[in-house]
Amino acid sequence: MAQARNVCAGPFGAVYDFYIERPRLARLVLGAMWGVDPRPFYRSLTAVAELPSGATVLDVPCGGGVALRGLRPVNDSYYATMPSAAPAGLRTCVGGCTPPD
Repeated sequence: MAQARNVCAGPFGAVYDFYIERPRLARLVLGAMWGVDPRPFYRSLTAVAELPSGATVLDVPCGGGVALRGLRPVNDSYYATMPSAAPAGLRTCVGGCTPPD
Protein backbone atom coordinates (compact mmCIF):
# COMPACT_ATOMS: atom_id res chain seq x y z
CA MET A 1 0.00 0.00 0.00
CA ALA A 2 1.37 3.41 -0.96
CA GLN A 3 1.98 5.87 1.85
CA ALA A 4 -0.05 9.09 1.63
CA ARG A 5 1.95 12.27 1.13
CA ASN A 6 1.53 14.85 3.88
CA VAL A 7 0.77 18.12 2.08
CA CYS A 8 1.15 20.02 5.36
CA ALA A 9 4.85 19.11 5.51
CA GLY A 10 5.62 21.25 2.44
CA PRO A 11 4.92 24.78 1.22
CA PHE A 12 1.19 24.55 1.99
CA GLY A 13 1.98 23.91 5.66
CA ALA A 14 4.32 26.90 5.81
CA VAL A 15 1.68 29.18 4.26
CA TYR A 16 -1.03 27.79 6.57
CA ASP A 17 1.16 28.33 9.63
CA PHE A 18 1.87 31.90 8.55
CA TYR A 19 -1.76 32.96 8.21
CA ILE A 20 -3.27 30.88 11.03
CA GLU A 21 -0.97 32.62 13.53
CA ARG A 22 -2.42 35.98 12.39
CA PRO A 23 -6.19 36.08 13.07
CA ARG A 24 -6.85 39.08 10.81
CA LEU A 25 -4.99 37.52 7.90
CA ALA A 26 -6.65 34.16 8.56
CA ARG A 27 -10.04 35.85 8.33
CA LEU A 28 -9.16 37.22 4.90
CA VAL A 29 -7.60 34.01 3.58
CA LEU A 30 -10.22 31.61 4.95
CA GLY A 31 -13.04 33.92 3.92
CA ALA A 32 -11.74 34.19 0.37
CA MET A 33 -10.89 30.50 -0.03
CA TRP A 34 -13.81 28.78 1.69
CA GLY A 35 -16.18 31.45 2.95
CA VAL A 36 -15.22 30.57 6.52
CA ASP A 37 -15.12 33.00 9.44
CA PRO A 38 -12.38 31.83 11.85
CA ARG A 39 -13.41 34.14 14.70
CA PRO A 40 -15.34 31.39 16.53
CA PHE A 41 -12.22 29.21 16.34
CA TYR A 42 -10.02 31.90 17.91
CA ARG A 43 -12.67 32.61 20.58
CA SER A 44 -12.75 28.92 21.46
CA LEU A 45 -9.07 29.09 22.41
CA THR A 46 -10.00 31.13 25.50
CA ALA A 47 -11.34 27.87 27.00
CA VAL A 48 -7.74 26.63 27.17
CA ALA A 49 -6.84 29.57 29.44
CA GLU A 50 -9.72 28.65 31.78
CA LEU A 51 -8.55 25.08 32.40
CA PRO A 52 -7.83 24.17 36.02
CA SER A 53 -4.25 23.99 37.23
CA GLY A 54 -2.54 20.74 36.27
CA ALA A 55 -4.75 20.11 33.24
CA THR A 56 -3.41 18.31 30.19
CA VAL A 57 -4.15 19.72 26.73
CA LEU A 58 -3.95 17.30 23.82
CA ASP A 59 -3.77 19.13 20.48
CA VAL A 60 -4.13 16.65 17.59
CA PRO A 61 -3.21 17.43 14.85
CA CYS A 62 -1.52 20.53 16.18
CA GLY A 63 -0.57 22.24 12.92
CA GLY A 64 1.05 25.50 13.98
CA GLY A 65 0.18 24.94 17.65
CA VAL A 66 -2.32 27.80 17.77
CA ALA A 67 -3.99 26.36 20.91
CA LEU A 68 -0.75 26.95 22.81
CA ARG A 69 -1.46 30.69 22.72
CA GLY A 70 -4.34 30.09 25.17
CA LEU A 71 -2.12 28.66 27.91
CA ARG A 72 -0.60 30.97 30.47
CA PRO A 73 2.28 30.26 32.88
CA VAL A 74 -0.17 30.46 35.78
CA ASN A 75 -2.12 27.52 34.30
CA ASP A 76 0.58 25.07 35.40
CA SER A 77 -0.63 22.86 32.55
CA TYR A 78 0.84 20.21 30.29
CA TYR A 79 0.48 20.67 26.54
CA ALA A 80 0.95 17.59 24.36
CA THR A 81 0.75 17.74 20.59
CA MET A 82 0.79 15.29 17.74
CA PRO A 83 1.86 16.95 14.51
CA SER A 84 0.52 15.18 11.46
CA ALA A 85 4.03 15.06 9.96
CA ALA A 86 5.89 13.78 13.03
CA PRO A 87 6.12 10.19 14.28
CA ALA A 88 6.08 11.21 17.95
CA GLY A 89 4.36 13.96 19.88
CA LEU A 90 6.01 17.11 21.09
CA ARG A 91 5.49 18.11 24.69
CA THR A 92 5.87 21.27 26.67
CA CYS A 93 5.03 22.39 30.17
CA VAL A 94 3.53 25.76 30.90
CA GLY A 95 4.18 27.14 34.36
CA GLY A 96 5.77 24.85 36.92
CA CYS A 97 4.19 21.59 35.84
CA THR A 98 5.88 18.22 35.68
CA PRO A 99 5.12 16.19 32.54
CA PRO A 100 3.13 13.03 33.18
CA ASP A 101 4.85 9.71 32.45
